[in-house]
Amino acid sequence: MNNEHSHNIDLSEYLPMVRRMAWSVAHRVPGFISVDDLNSEGLMALVEASQQYDDKRGAAFFTFAFLRVRGKMLQHVHRECRHASLIRRAPVSPLAPQLSPPEHQAAVRETVERMLEGISNLPWRRRALMEGLADDHDLKDVAAELELSMSNAYKLKRLAREQLRAASRVRRRAFGRLEREFQAA
Repeated sequence: MNNEHSHNIDLSEYLPMVRRMAWSVAHRVPGFISVDDLNSEGLMALVEASQQYDDKRGAAFFTFAFLRVRGKMLQHVHRECRHASLIRRAPVSPLAPQLSPPEHQAAVRETVERMLEGISNLPWRRRALMEGLADDHDLKDVAAELELSMSNAYKLKRLAREQLRAASRVRRRAFGRLEREFQAA
């Protein structure tokens, strides 16, 4: 970090760029992602960029900040879409319409906990890979940390997902059998 340069940069000059970019990104992503959230992410990235900027590297601050702000906003979009995808994929029981919002949130939490429990039962490389992805790290970064080639990382991800799906099917069958036995009694 190079803090001596952050004092020379007037961040107020770059606020319109952050706002424009937030609106631009918001028009290209699902509606549940708010412009305000994107703007907040962009402002945090702008501050971080001002702290990490080093003019000796030859790039203009605008270029450096633009890339950092855009990257941070896109990471936010990716994280929110992944979270929405987990909620959308949560198993829906016949009782779902009767669930209140707190009960629905509890059901979603339980599903995510089961998924994380399934990840903990994976072999160590698959587990480490999936835990890294669950923590919103890029596959490339997780693969580098585990010293895997990208092709091996994709293969391990595919195998882990198949193993998690198989375990989920077994649980659903067992739950369905118990439910049928309960209804028959």
